[in-house]
Amino acid sequence: SILLEFCKSSLDKALKQLNNADRVGVIYEICSAMDYIHKCKIIHRDLKLTNILINNKNHVKICDFGYSKVFDLDTLTSISHGVGAIAFMAPEMFDDSIIYDEKVDVYSFGVVMYLILTKQTKPKFTKIGCYESMELPDSINKLSSSIIKRCWSSSPKERPSFSDILELIIKNNFMLIDGIENEIPK
Repeated sequence: SILLEFCKSSLDKALKQLNNADRVGVIYEICSAMDYIHKCKIIHRDLKLTNILINNKNHVKICDFGYSKVFDLDTLTSISHGVGAIAFMAPEMFDDSIIYDEKVDVYSFGVVMYLILTKQTKPKFTKIGCYESMELPDSINKLSSSIIKRCWSSSPKERPSFSDILELIIKNNFMLIDGIENEIPK
């Protein structure tokens, strides 16, 4: 028999009930999980709200590895048609001639982070790769805006790794939402 942890919801259903401290924790935990996944040489390729589960203590579990791919420096990957949700997919995944790497997950994370911080207000999707030039709402603070914009870079080399994002979050005392320091219990 197989024993699995019960997760009460996916992030798309739970997001509106999360307070700001929980939302910051969820962002951090997604980064931490994705950092581990990339260190295991796996590209998820379908990171989106419905593939992030939340347990009863609001901790994150990444699921649905049906489109994931193992990578190494010699065998990166090109697109398999039908992979991922279009609004979350990095622009390089739409060009069969481009070999892409784990930075496609970083691009998707930028969309996920945007949705978490705006409580699911979808970014205006006009065409593939258009997020990079999109104006972010004032409700997203400077630190979070800079992370999201870097994740959405059209150049994968310009996107941070999940290790870089974790380091930036820690260095900035988890201040991904203005006023968060007043909401965390002492």
